[in-house]
Amino acid sequence: MKFKEKIEAAQQKLDQLKSDVAEMMGIAEAEERDLTGEESTKLEAFSEEIEATTKRIEDLEKAEKALGTVAVKQAPGIIKKQGLGRDRKPGEILFKQATATLIGHYLKQSPLQVASERYAHDHELLEVVKSTVNPAQTDVSGWAEELVDSALQGFQDILRGESIAGGLLAEAGTQLQFDRLGSITVPSRAGSDTDLSSGFVGEGGAIPVKKGSLSPITIAPYKWGVISTFSKELQMRSTPAIEALVRQFIIDDTSTQLDNDFFGTAAAVAGERPAGMFNGVAGTAGSSTTALADRIIEDLNALATPILTAKMGRRMRILLNPVNASIIANVRGQDGFIFRSEINSGRLGMHEVRQSHNVPVDEIWAIDMREVAWAPGVPVFTASDSATIVEADDDGVAPEVSSVDVAARDTVNTPKIRSLFQTETVALKHVQYLSWHKMRAGCVNRIHTIDYTS
Repeated sequence: MKFKEKIEAAQQKLDQLKSDVAEMMGIAEAEERDLTGEESTKLEAFSEEIEATTKRIEDLEKAEKALGTVAVKQAPGIIKKQGLGRDRKPGEILFKQATATLIGHYLKQSPLQVASERYAHDHELLEVVKSTVNPAQTDVSGWAEELVDSALQGFQDILRGESIAGGLLAEAGTQLQFDRLGSITVPSRAGSDTDLSSGFVGEGGAIPVKKGSLSPITIAPYKWGVISTFSKELQMRSTPAIEALVRQFIIDDTSTQLDNDFFGTAAAVAGERPAGMFNGVAGTAGSSTTALADRIIEDLNALATPILTAKMGRRMRILLNPVNASIIANVRGQDGFIFRSEINSGRLGMHEVRQSHNVPVDEIWAIDMREVAWAPGVPVFTASDSATIVEADDDGVAPEVSSVDVAARDTVNTPKIRSLFQTETVALKHVQYLSWHKMRAGCVNRIHTIDYTS
């Protein structure tokens, strides 16, 4: 076994031991009693084993360092980007950070202290947690900036399995970062697509001077967040269980809503939200041709033609509900299944196909991701067990909320007010500043009212 594998195995053992201690102490504190004799004996055994395991990790790290294989430079606080995106599970750093925030709030410790105790060998996590304690350091190249970027990319990657937008946004033609900027102005092409074209010039002739036109697009960051609540009994479980719980909460609360917001029809609201991709896009009704194969072909042509005619479509993606993808794959012709090989290879004609249940079954969509700008921020997690929250949602069902002030004064729908302190409840808040924008109008299209089942 290599040094790295030995260290990881020892670290996993150490994390589990500390989790066992925390769980035992948490149960005693929750029951407002001292440890029993049996628990005290276990605690002593745990302490001895933790000390021995910690010493083993230190010895292995010294040996690794002596052989020159350690991934941390000698300069303090500087970390190589070795292994990022390969050795870690997607989003692992952010999920561990959220767990440290949650447990730290319960134990009245800082997230850095919790991370140092429970994930002591995870140097990259510790640097990211430090960066949240002192944000001024996150823009220092070589310190935590690369780690935060990698953690954000991992968070986006893990949404791909649940969210169609989560996968597509990694392919956006313009990738931006807000950092501490209030907004970003991106130059966009205006005028004719021949404004700066070359031309033939005879010997001695003057080479033409032409002027191109640019139109600025301003992209502002918008706050996107959710609060999840759960009982303190769940919070007292071991660290791996809490981490899995936090992970699932975030994925569940984020994936579908990202699709709904990104592919929505809502108009932009200054200071509140960006416009959905389908804002102002009426689309076209599905074909009424009798033969199913002909109907599908006509719909695909009607879907793609407006985008291609506008000289776009270099990164076109066709988006289908899995129900329709299955039907299309099973359409038969004289020589067998017409579209099955294409669907199986993730394509239809010239374009890649993505499937998601978040695409309505009576629609098919197309989007040229080359003409989309995407500016995500790093997710930030905050825990509380003493706040009072207004349990109002933004789903359009009463009680509804567009801001906390509106909800607090809403005497018609009377949203429920919950005291976290009184109900022994913990709230985990996830907030992320992000935005997107079409770089060119007409880069998306939709075919609606389709029916491939008849």
